[in-house]
Amino acid sequence: MITPELALLRRKIWLAIISLDPLKASEFLSVADPNESWVRDASSSIKFNESRIPESSLNRGEAKSADVAGVWVLTKNGEELTLNGHVFGRIPTVHIFVNRRQVRSLNTVVKTVSGVELSKFSISLKASVVKTLPKISLVSVGCSQGGLLHQSVNGVLDFEVRVDVDGTGEIFNKLKVGYFISKHGSLLEPLTGRPEWQKKILDAYVEFSTYFKSRFGYDLFVNYGSLLGLIRENDFIAHDDDFDVGYLSSKVRPEDVKLEMIEILRTMKGDGVKFTLAQHPFGAFFKVGKADCMIDVFPAWIEDGRLWMSNTTSVIADESLVNPIKVVPFKEVEVNVMNQSEVFLERKYGANWRTPDPGYQFAQKADGTEERLARARLTLEEAVGI
Repeated sequence: MITPELALLRRKIWLAIISLDPLKASEFLSVADPNESWVRDASSSIKFNESRIPESSLNRGEAKSADVAGVWVLTKNGEELTLNGHVFGRIPTVHIFVNRRQVRSLNTVVKTVSGVELSKFSISLKASVVKTLPKISLVSVGCSQGGLLHQSVNGVLDFEVRVDVDGTGEIFNKLKVGYFISKHGSLLEPLTGRPEWQKKILDAYVEFSTYFKSRFGYDLFVNYGSLLGLIRENDFIAHDDDFDVGYLSSKVRPEDVKLEMIEILRTMKGDGVKFTLAQHPFGAFFKVGKADCMIDVFPAWIEDGRLWMSNTTSVIADESLVNPIKVVPFKEVEVNVMNQSEVFLERKYGANWRTPDPGYQFAQKADGTEERLARARLTLEEAVGI
């Protein structure tokens, strides 16, 4: 029989767990009956989370685990699960739990709504994740300040929401051996454990980079997470899922950069080079390669003392940040990088760019960034006309 006192104790333990406060969770757990199955499950959850979360992310007895830190909602879209929510105030990271086991961290984006600061987050868990969840999954979201309340469509509030899926329950074992949920919400094997993929993507880069230079006169330089891994670790980032490159356009307005990219794509089409146009609210880019081995190509330009790059980027720069392009060895090939790669990485990812951040997601921060980047987005007519 679950008494009101026991129900309260269980709630405190679960809140401490999703606040990543193992000390407080263990303290509460010490007064519970160790023979109870839920106590054993809680102990396993604490150990699982501690093994997956960096020491710096754990709250050693400091979390306000009885507090409501924010709210979130979960929606099912076909085979996907989408989580959206916000934390009250400035909280940099939230953590997603399934059956009280942490499966993903997400960095938040601070927005001011009606004069109130909210740290927003969002992710869509793809079918590759959902099919590995337990058939009965209790999903929750927590952060250093406590648990977030889930709001159902009928207005019911609770710290956990039950989701019934046709899953295998393999998610926890896969995470233990290095699999990860990508920023796009897919369950992937780390790139560092896929040498065949690495060779294939680098061979594809060399071939396409040579073509692009000879056809359009632009050097394709390694960019974003691919550059981060190259400079920081001389390797691919384990928790990445693509290969990013960019080119510095000679144009200086987003509208002109867009029109130039359209002409580039039309020429590629005429040359028989297959590509996929990738539209984004804040610009456009394109992908080349096969489904399991894609290269993302981002147009960039210098305007008003800043480097702009479709989709996410605006950093202080002049052309010397990028040019002259440097050629460096990487694995078994040579690749192009920016002239001042480390300066770019610091301006893009912050002073701590050398420290891996598993919760990183792209975010716009500077006022006016989104509006200017959006001017590089293709209209429907322009996209259809390629």
